[in-house]
Amino acid sequence: MSVLPKEVNYGLAQLPASVRGESFVATPQNGSSFQESQTIMLSLVQNSGAYFVPASGYLTFNINVTPHATADNYLLGVPAASVFSRSDLFINSQNVESIANYGALVNTLLHGKMNIAQKAGLSYPFGVAITSGDATKVDSRLVAGGGSAQKISCSIPLLNMLQLSDKLIPLSMGEFRLLLTLDQLVNFSCEADGSPSTLSGFSVTDVEFHYDAVVFPADMDALILGSQVDANGDVYMKTESYQTSQSVIASGQQGNLEIPFANSLTSIKSLITNFTRSDRYKQFASYDITGAAGGAVSYTIAGIPFPPRAIDTVNHRSSAVLETIGALHGNKANPTHTNCSYSANNFRDVAVAQGSDDVRDLSKATFGCSTEKLDGSYLLTGVSSMNSNSTIRLNIGTATPVACNALMIFNCDAILKYNPASNQVVVMK
Repeated sequence: MSVLPKEVNYGLAQLPASVRGESFVATPQNGSSFQESQTIMLSLVQNSGAYFVPASGYLTFNINVTPHATADNYLLGVPAASVFSRSDLFINSQNVESIANYGALVNTLLHGKMNIAQKAGLSYPFGVAITSGDATKVDSRLVAGGGSAQKISCSIPLLNMLQLSDKLIPLSMGEFRLLLTLDQLVNFSCEADGSPSTLSGFSVTDVEFHYDAVVFPADMDALILGSQVDANGDVYMKTESYQTSQSVIASGQQGNLEIPFANSLTSIKSLITNFTRSDRYKQFASYDITGAAGGAVSYTIAGIPFPPRAIDTVNHRSSAVLETIGALHGNKANPTHTNCSYSANNFRDVAVAQGSDDVRDLSKATFGCSTEKLDGSYLLTGVSSMNSNSTIRLNIGTATPVACNALMIFNCDAILKYNPASNQVVVMK
């Protein structure tokens, strides 16, 4: 079939004049100042004909913290994300998404999808203070001892099914409510040498969620939804989500180890793992758990191994970076066309001695692999867990020097099934 080359296709599509764009700001319904372990509740508009624009939303707020009298402390990683321990999304009072270890997850994605220059360029909204000339030190926020209380301005996009959607989301399908739970201060801060935090007075204030919507007139809104329904009257909207699970790896562990995770999902797109030490930098510095002697890392889903040949950290340690890039950017990602912060300095062994300035350039030895059949806007491109455990298989060549924590991240397809007639929403994962 003959087609007109796009280079000479001068046709321009035009939206009707009745379509308009609007910007909205959601503020917390349950207070103005929030402390450790408290939850911030945000509700979106439910206007008829309004469709949420996924790329538009971001959270802006202030972190307030009181320094120690003498000791320097750091807010770890990207403070704008690290302060949150959990994210929940409700539609019509139904909890459709819960993401635990939210701060650690978002930090992992930012490290794997942004290069050092990009992180430096966004250091101000991310809440990171960088020093001129320190090009690689773009992690964590110094809170110097002896100073007065600090107010740190932060702005960052949120990670949830709304903002990860492929298409516009009709806000009239229900009441959308975002819940963000603050972590405890000791879980995302420490002294300069990695010892427990001596900060106090932590709170988050002045919270706003900014987002855009495209508003269609009533006849177009009815046409959009009415023309998309299937035989059962349902509209299907593709998005994606994340789940996390944790497991402790004992000190002195060596040899083969298999850790199960009971996350039941229909379409797992990728698996990502951080290995953190119990004695430094909390969940925000990931190390090569196999140690200086090396070993191997692999996964199983429903008994099927991924990747087909285990990641070999004895002979091919660098391949772990490219496997992780595939997990984060898609299985067909060209590493020369992607962004990440996985430098040689960042990929550190679990037993490596702590550097004097490591807190500003955290270790990022993240492991992962893609399990997608094909990238793109297709339904259920991943692998089903078949209601069985997914596992990570480790061959640890050098005994772990301290107890460690394995944070398993599942990236999965999610489908919003909406029935306009009954105004019912069901989420399938």
